[in-house]
Amino acid sequence: MLFSGFFALAVVNGCGIHLPPADQIWGNEATLEDLADGGKAIAVVTGPAAGISSSLWQRNDGTWAIAYGSEAVGDRDIFFATSNNSDGKRWNTPNAIAPAEFTAQDPVLFGRGEQLHLLFSSNRDGQNFHLYETSFTEGSWQTASRLELPGSLCVAPAVTSTPDGWLLAYQSSLGLMVAESIDGTSWENAQLAATRLGDPALAQVGDRLVLVAQRNQQLFELSRTASGSWSIPSPLELGASARQPYLASDATGRLVMAYARQATAGSPYQIAMTIRDGHTWRTSEIITNGSFQHMNPALHFHADGRPALIWGIEKSVKWRGISFALLTGLSAEINSGDLPATTSASR
Repeated sequence: MLFSGFFALAVVNGCGIHLPPADQIWGNEATLEDLADGGKAIAVVTGPAAGISSSLWQRNDGTWAIAYGSEAVGDRDIFFATSNNSDGKRWNTPNAIAPAEFTAQDPVLFGRGEQLHLLFSSNRDGQNFHLYETSFTEGSWQTASRLELPGSLCVAPAVTSTPDGWLLAYQSSLGLMVAESIDGTSWENAQLAATRLGDPALAQVGDRLVLVAQRNQQLFELSRTASGSWSIPSPLELGASARQPYLASDATGRLVMAYARQATAGSPYQIAMTIRDGHTWRTSEIITNGSFQHMNPALHFHADGRPALIWGIEKSVKWRGISFALLTGLSAEINSGDLPATTSASR
């Protein structure tokens, strides 16, 4: 299969292998911190340049792929790494995707079948930030192409699949925009979904597109119906400051959200998850604990139904890491709906 192994000898944009900075450590089975349910998280990559923003994808052979943005001083690249097996306990050496001058950030992996695409934001044209796309074809990542989309300062892309292709949400100078694609490469029909919101997450639920975004550490939800109209953003009362949402559907088709949660002012952010039943978000489950910042979650459901989660940890400006966990202890609650319903969502 196309994604059956790690691409250790692949050519990246014709530049050969571009390894991560020496102060990144990868393939580490040591745990960063215990999870709140007593489980363990795997340290995928750690170090000053490791970054805390990443994207997760499960490949056809059951192994995992991540893309993450380096936090190195100076030029910042997107790195790509894969696990050796489906439990995510061992990871291969990351390679840079589309290395260039200036900054690349906000990676999003998506695909279908033999396809694998990556969207990211970059100022590599020497002006402001725009979105770029690259695809993995015949053993290598292709030259990244800039997407001709409305707005400038385009950052924070989020992608969800539909029966006909994919939908993309992104933050721009115009507001939150949503575009569509059939092939994952060409994007069109961009329209304004909302203003004064950022860090979007989106998911297709039946014939509705659900979008969650944040403003001032408050999450808001809005949706687009089959007629194409958008609802007014409605605040989600999650009982704490919240940001950086990520949406995915579980095995039953219900919407699950991971996000960064701050219980009280000045306390560290922790990763939390909640389920949406109908128009109701259930009580959040806290996934991480400890005294460090846990940020930027990305969620993907394993083929066996378990939630797989990656997120960034920041202990200091000199120590960052990306963690991976299969949430065995949480999967029964996520899939059975045993959590009490408390929080109202937009309709």
